[in-house]
Amino acid sequence: MTEASFKDRSGALIAMGVFEILGSVLMALFSGLMVAALLMTPSGYPLSYGLISVAMYAAISIWFLVMGIGTIRGSRWARMLMLSASWFSLLAGITAMLFVTSVFPKMFSGVEMGKEAIIIAAITVGVTLSTIYLLLPLTGILFYSGRNVRATCEHRHPVPSWTERCPLPVLILVLLMFTSACSGLMQTITNFIYPFFGTLLSGTPGLVAWITNGAVCLFIAAGLYKQKPAA
Repeated sequence: MTEASFKDRSGALIAMGVFEILGSVLMALFSGLMVAALLMTPSGYPLSYGLISVAMYAAISIWFLVMGIGTIRGSRWARMLMLSASWFSLLAGITAMLFVTSVFPKMFSGVEMGKEAIIIAAITVGVTLSTIYLLLPLTGILFYSGRNVRATCEHRHPVPSWTERCPLPVLILVLLMFTSACSGLMQTITNFIYPFFGTLLSGTPGLVAWITNGAVCLFIAAGLYKQKPAA
């Protein structure tokens, strides 16, 4: 594809990459604030869930940093991964919004607040969650699926990337399975608590369950990526 047959979007890619790097910095700040909060937590207070939040913010920060650099460079793998992540985030966000909508009325049922205050709180929460769960993923989908953005990346990097060896829906599933496998790493700070048919495993049984869960997810991810029917 020649440059004359599409509109170069290098500037837009740089802008999006910078935005993602700023998001990385924001997530790093959240992680640092969580660490500071944990350091000020009274002794004897369980820190497991706080440490999970720190690890989650740190992982998201690294993700956005890598994706931001890749987007600025116009890398084909960055475009495909961000497109997959945007679809994944949108689907997860719709589920989260439905859940929040179902429990939101109960949150204020026992709270003594004026009608105006409840309306303001509802609007604030609604706008915030809609931006995080719907607007940002939709922006990523529209941007990275754009014809000119795709053509710009392919023009700057003519050789197909490893992310293009399988269709986009399959790549989204691969990302889901890989994320599920990595989620077990954070359970080291919760004594490997694992929900198992109505009961909770912990300690050695929980560790075995999480290792098995991670191995199965990685096996499925690899099989999906290679488009094997068994996966």
